[in-house]
Amino acid sequence: MGGIMSDKIEMRIYIAVIFALLSISSESYAADNIAISFTGEIKAGSCNIISGGGQTISLGDYSIVDFSSTGDVSPAKPFEITVDCPVGGPGQATVTFSGAAASNPDLLALDAGGASGIAIRINESNGTLIRLGSPSAVTSLTSGENTLTYQAQYESLVERSAINPGVANATAQFTINYP
Repeated sequence: MGGIMSDKIEMRIYIAVIFALLSISSESYAADNIAISFTGEIKAGSCNIISGGGQTISLGDYSIVDFSSTGDVSPAKPFEITVDCPVGGPGQATVTFSGAAASNPDLLALDAGGASGIAIRINESNGTLIRLGSPSAVTSLTSGENTLTYQAQYESLVERSAINPGVANATAQFTINYP
């Protein structure tokens, strides 16, 4: 009879210990009044494009002799996009150029029916390539007029012997993003 009684006491002690542990562990996960802060800013509207859309950039006339190897480029020609930003408007912008990609997907394809083996490369103002479909570097904006400056140039996709002469036109679109 002493064995059964001691088994019952041990069982009660085990149960009491389990309940105590459950009570402690559930209390250790309970917390009241934990704050979550939300931050942000409401900006004025986006900037208006003053110039840049609908422009034609003359890249010039070149001979296939000017492109002896894959990756050779013509002199870069600058172009600008001017935006007018409201007071309290966006503080930064990137520009994404899009259009038909050449065999090198970073470059803009020439229109069909003209020259081949050449594409158009769009660059930052410092000559760094802006990949087609990817945003440019971030440019700071202020209220009022802001000029975003870029460059364009022809780039050879193939060796000189594979270039076909002809009209070398292309069309790109651009999107101004406010990160």
